[in-house]
Amino acid sequence: MSFSELLEAALAGTSRQDPPAVVPTVDTSAENRLLRGASYEGLRRLAGRPLERAVVRTPLASAEAETQPEVPPPAACRLFEILDLRPELLPEWLRLVVERGLRAPHLSLPDLLENARTADDDIRDLIVAAGGRRLPWLARLNPDWQFAAWPDPDEGFASAGRDDRPHALRRIRQQNAARGRALLLNAWSAERGESRASLLDALSTGLSADDEPLLWSAISDSRKEVRETALHLIRRIPGSGFSVRWTERARQVFTVDSGSPQAPRLHINEPTAADSAWLADGLDPLPPKGIGMAAWLLQQVLAFTPPSIWPTSMIAAIRHTDWYGPLLAGLGQAADAYADDDWCGELLVLRARTKEALPLDAPALFAALQPHQAESVLRRLIELGPAAIAGLPDARSDPWSEDFSRFLVLRLPRLIARWQYSALQLLQAAHFRLEPRVLPELEGLLEAELQLQLGWARPSLDRLAETLEYRHAMRTELG
Repeated sequence: MSFSELLEAALAGTSRQDPPAVVPTVDTSAENRLLRGASYEGLRRLAGRPLERAVVRTPLASAEAETQPEVPPPAACRLFEILDLRPELLPEWLRLVVERGLRAPHLSLPDLLENARTADDDIRDLIVAAGGRRLPWLARLNPDWQFAAWPDPDEGFASAGRDDRPHALRRIRQQNAARGRALLLNAWSAERGESRASLLDALSTGLSADDEPLLWSAISDSRKEVRETALHLIRRIPGSGFSVRWTERARQVFTVDSGSPQAPRLHINEPTAADSAWLADGLDPLPPKGIGMAAWLLQQVLAFTPPSIWPTSMIAAIRHTDWYGPLLAGLGQAADAYADDDWCGELLVLRARTKEALPLDAPALFAALQPHQAESVLRRLIELGPAAIAGLPDARSDPWSEDFSRFLVLRLPRLIARWQYSALQLLQAAHFRLEPRVLPELEGLLEAELQLQLGWARPSLDRLAETLEYRHAMRTELG
């Protein structure tokens, strides 16, 4: 029975809507049923566990004493307001709490655990870190909260459910990457196919060259999801044997002749079949529908090769071949997988300056950039117009630096005048990513509205200023 059903009955009145019988009881009036149900639901929400029949049970051990101080009272009030009205700001509030070595108030733990049920691993980690010693103790009392019931990640990896073990393995990797890898190796042969991909992805935490043998063996796994995860991670290892082997193969297949800067040429030694060694290193011999065998092999060779080996003239050279689309797609996949800042930026600028659609995953390229590089690329793209940044602000959630935040605020009037409603994509992202310290600049912009002719954008800018003020208050209250 949910609180919303009781609320509906209370708002409608018991004479018009019969309230639900929340707890077993003798026949009583509708008013009594409503009051009993509301009392139970309120206690349940405070206790963080459902009502159970009275049974003889072993007395529950007390939670361990807290070792972290609770957030100040104003910050605690702010948390309850965020949970009720502004849940989109919860991740930032939690990060601020964890950075300061504080913990959330005990009364908030049931709501935080409920929020964590549907949150991603990063948010769950923040909730567990901000919950103190009481949170895992409370989580053990509710089957729906078992993901947070194991303060010891080793115990969680051994005992948690299938969906929660990857999270436990990530926590182990944060503390000791070698131990996490050893645990996964020991359990690998017994893991079900649907579990292997998510467990393997946990190696992204603390990824190093020591993980390459396990990842390389997973490239030949029977499940496609496992193979794709392994191929993605192995390319994130700097100087891996995988990248060295594909570099040697790519140099045998492609040669860039940059003798003429205006018309560089790409010489291609077209492979006729997939070599067995290539297959062992992840190459898929079966092309998707609509792509020829030669184009498919060439695309994969580029996708598996570090793009840093190619000169920037490679883009122009590809254009003069019969396989422009597949080769550009392969180069884009490599830039993303190897997280090559230079090539991700070049390809994003190419996409912005090209009228026709290109086979590039722009959000993935933007997400692969290091934070400072992402800001640098975004500066360049903003100057190219709204189409250049379409879909990009939502591809990342990391906060913007104070320098970039100030750059953006000072350019808002011009962007609003030139882009009109297309500027909303930046304004929406700015709510949660602008550095709150630039609030004075934004307020100054609003005061100069008559000269700047902000027009339709004024309500959006007012909301942005209110959000920055709110986020600034979050920091002030936490100290």
